[in-house]
Amino acid sequence: MFVSDGQLSAMLDPDAVELAKELDGLPLALATAGAYIYQTAISFLDYLHLYKASWAKLLMTSPEINSYEDRMLYSTWQLSFDNVKQRNELSAKLVQLWAYFDNQDIWFELLRHSDSEDPEWIRELTKDELSFNEAVRVLSDHGLVEVDMSSQELIESRGYSIHGCVHLWTICVLNQEWDYDLAKLVLKFVGSHVSKKESPKWWLTQRRLLQHAARCSHARLTARQL
Repeated sequence: MFVSDGQLSAMLDPDAVELAKELDGLPLALATAGAYIYQTAISFLDYLHLYKASWAKLLMTSPEINSYEDRMLYSTWQLSFDNVKQRNELSAKLVQLWAYFDNQDIWFELLRHSDSEDPEWIRELTKDELSFNEAVRVLSDHGLVEVDMSSQELIESRGYSIHGCVHLWTICVLNQEWDYDLAKLVLKFVGSHVSKKESPKWWLTQRRLLQHAARCSHARLTARQL
């Protein structure tokens, strides 16, 4: 198997070995850490220090997370989120909003409805596809988001998805307190995007909305129990 010079250097770096041990070799955690290190150009040792500080903070702020594996993953994602927030505030807000959608298939037109009553940040995010794609690219650079490669026929732009574990983190950590405004915003987006039957290939849009409608329904039931 071919190994690049960079990969070989990492394998020989004792700090890289120590970081891999600290992350228990978890592929998702290692991938997130690697993306962060690449984006910020910090050393393995510096990342290890940041990770341990994030771990300690997570233990204090989210003691209900009992899984050792989840704590490791959530710590790496929190570090990436903090850096995302510094690079692009819209990217950070999009991740928080994602907790109220399904984790699969968020696309530009779903969020764009030109409503003057929408929060300013969502109008800024969706003023054009360039702004939306730039916000998503920052998340992709940090290993939090990927292009949805579904083979189904589309009539609007291709969507983006986040791993189910990352989605759970957005729900349990980024949105520890239920945000009714974000939940209502997502419900409005999904409801207002339902196509009329006279629209061309209306069923294709309905199919994309089904999973988000189910998430909204589940979210409403959860909110009532709070």
